[in-house]
Amino acid sequence: VASKLNRGGWPKAGLIQGLDGNYYGTTSTGGTNNFGTIFRLTDDGVLTTLVQFGTSGTLNDGKNPEGGLVLGPDGNLYGTTSYGGSTNYGTVFRMTPGGVLTQLAVFTGLSGAKKGSNPCGAMVLGNDGNFYGTTKAGGSNGRGTIFRITAAGVLTTLVEFTDTSAPNLGSGPVAGLLLGNDGNFYGTTEYGGGSGHGTVFKMTPAGLLTTLVQFGTSNSNPYGGLVQSHDGWLYGTTRGGGSDNKGTAFKMTPGGSVTTLVQFSNSNCYPYAELVEG
Repeated sequence: VASKLNRGGWPKAGLIQGLDGNYYGTTSTGGTNNFGTIFRLTDDGVLTTLVQFGTSGTLNDGKNPEGGLVLGPDGNLYGTTSYGGSTNYGTVFRMTPGGVLTQLAVFTGLSGAKKGSNPCGAMVLGNDGNFYGTTKAGGSNGRGTIFRITAAGVLTTLVEFTDTSAPNLGSGPVAGLLLGNDGNFYGTTEYGGGSGHGTVFKMTPAGLLTTLVQFGTSNSNPYGGLVQSHDGWLYGTTRGGGSDNKGTAFKMTPGGSVTTLVQFSNSNCYPYAELVEG
């Protein structure tokens, strides 16, 4: 934050490459108002601050973007802020590569037309051209939601999580969704399920959710999302569980059969991020 050229602080998400070959990302704090920024980075390391999120009532009144950006088919970049907007429950926005930001939706918390609050993970572009994402809180149960939003800003709440009871087991989806090879979406909740240690779920584009895994003490509390390898397996991490309760890395079939690959120890522990295929 000390540098006026590189305003921003605490970037929590990865970068996305735009159609122009440059990289775009977010910082969760910093900028003039300390509410976070969006920046562009060239291959040579030249950073330009494009958006500094502002105060209530301004064009950029979202606060604290924690998730990364997603590239839309129109060449614009789409993302969320975890707080801000007129409700302070977070927003969805569109930004041109030049930094012109348009607010598309404001979350309404426990009720209202746009249920959900505090989105943290990046959205994903579906095969239908719409964007799909999660909020870690909100919905009528306060346990988080899954939503769909069009490029024009029409937001639909698809799933409201119910913690430890049916039908939508799980609570606190922090990570974004994975678009699977089968056209369904896969994701994790940090808490909830029968034992409260988190879940893995599958959701159809229409919003029908199936709980595939209910974690226990052997693998517990996944924070990051999932990745699908070329062989069709899904891979992920949990920040708890394992022989030393320091977290695990696992793989699973799309049907929900889990194999623990790594049990972390004191020298390497508490993985929070998702994996990437080499």
